[in-house]
Amino acid sequence: MGWIGRAWNPATVPALAGLFGSLVGACASTASAWIAQRYHERKDLLARTISYREQLYSDFIRESARAMVDAMQHTLEDPSRLTPVLRAHQSHAFELANERGRECRTRR
Repeated sequence: MGWIGRAWNPATVPALAGLFGSLVGACASTASAWIAQRYHERKDLLARTISYREQLYSDFIRESARAMVDAMQHTLEDPSRLTPVLRAHQSHAFELANERGRECRTRR
């Protein structure tokens, strides 16, 4: 109550206004930079995730096409030829399951 009841020096009010204005400006600038950084990090993570999925899907399609052509040309003499296709499919399924699990954990 001592500040409110006393008479203030006329130079104090503009000085305090300048200080508080500078403080608010610095806080706003910091918050803006932090939000922009978070946005860019999320955008980069999403781009990497999409690129990884595209590559995984491309590998699966390539191996499946190879196995299909091989199946049309030959009978199944060696079942181990299907292993790369099954491995790619299994890897894709596990990756999607892990990603969904991470999303559920981060939402909590």
